Amino acid sequence: MKRICLLFAVCILLSVGCGKKQVGEEVVSERKEKAEETVPKPLETQEIKPEETLAAIPEEAELEDEEEQGVENFFSYEIRTENGLDYLVLTGFKEDYREKALSYLEKYGCLRIPEEIGGMPVKEIGTEAFCNVGVEKIAFPKQISVIGARAFCDNSLLQSIYVPKADCVIEKDAFAGCREDCFLCFGKGIEGKDNPVEEYALANGLYPFEIMPIESKEPVVRYPKEPYVLAPEVRNFFYGENADDENFCSFEEADDAPDFGFEKWHYPCGEFCVGMISQEIEASSELASPDGRYSADNLSCSRGRNCAWAEGAEGDGIGESILYHDSNSWLFDAWENDRYEWDGLRYDSSGYPLDGYIRYTEICIVNGYARDEKTWEENGRVKTLLMYVDKPYAYLYLEDTIRPQYFLLPEGDIRAVDGGTIDFRFVIEEVYPGTLYEDTCLTGLVLEFRGRFGH
Repeated sequence: MKRICLLFAVCILLSVGCGKKQVGEEVVSERKEKAEETVPKPLETQEIKPEETLAAIPEEAELEDEEEQGVENFFSYEIRTENGLDYLVLTGFKEDYREKALSYLEKYGCLRIPEEIGGMPVKEIGTEAFCNVGVEKIAFPKQISVIGARAFCDNSLLQSIYVPKADCVIEKDAFAGCREDCFLCFGKGIEGKDNPVEEYALANGLYPFEIMPIESKEPVVRYPKEPYVLAPEVRNFFYGENADDENFCSFEEADDAPDFGFEKWHYPCGEFCVGMISQEIEASSELASPDGRYSADNLSCSRGRNCAWAEGAEGDGIGESILYHDSNSWLFDAWENDRYEWDGLRYDSSGYPLDGYIRYTEICIVNGYARDEKTWEENGRVKTLLMYVDKPYAYLYLEDTIRPQYFLLPEGDIRAVDGGTIDFRFVIEEVYPGTLYEDTCLTGLVLEFRGRFGH
């Protein structure tokens, strides 16, 4: 069994950093001073206020003038009536406040369309209302129903748009001229009905990104009708934290390099040090050894290639399994405050909007006992793993190679709530026999995911 529980401050203090290894008091002192400058307070002592998780999207109160004058003074609008009720169509910024509004956008980048002005709801954005105003991120209110033609065109910095109402009508070229990697985020659609926002994104070169409501900490999994059949991309080992020469943490690839997995998991080049990781790895059986050389603990990328998991059952290990119990927390349980709709305008380490879900994206497996070629050939290797996420999800067909193998998972299929838990089980279905031993081995199995902040 393996348990890793790392706070980001602890992670940084215990790690040794990238660059060539050196010894001596001068170097140690230099590292210590650098750590003191860069390491934030541990979570136990650092006070985190709810509004601090929304730093990228400032409230109107952050600008004293705007708070005093009222947000209605920024916008020009038309009043319309529907079913006897008045509502507003925003037509842009008022000329008297346009310069101040543009200065605000230049400083903060985000434009939050108000839910109401003067007690009347904002339901539409007029034609060409906010062309070329320099906005980077836009958040619309829940009741928005129409975004007019060319309403936000020629905003070349526009990177993220959030439309809570998935059936909102977006007219022609509403976001023409935005960034090529712009995300159009939308709320959960109505089952069985069309989703105009997603359709608009796909038809206009934007990245659609569904922000699902978080109603519990249970994982959300989209299962295929039949388990996927996944083939790997074979890469190579690299020089990371386990290296002991001039290649230390260079990530240069080589057959005899000691590390595998994902560069993001190596301090200080990665993002894992910003939250808390809790992971348990169990196996249905383990080959007995006095030094734990064959325990399931060894499947972590931090163990390198000198140890492995070996099943301990009679025969070649078909039917034996590995269980991963994962729990990750990166946003300090902000989901409990129902604030993830705004976090959707910020970005994780991969450049994707944050929505409170951890998305599992890739698996790295090092087959057999990869300490060296001789050891690898003598022991059995896995040919097929059946991956379960509560139910059968995918067959992983491994190549008979000592090198690391990477399996991409369908985007958005497997989501775990920040602070929640999720279980993965991998069952051996077929094996490659070893030349000397029956025991089937794995050197590493690492699960990669999106949904956390980067440094």
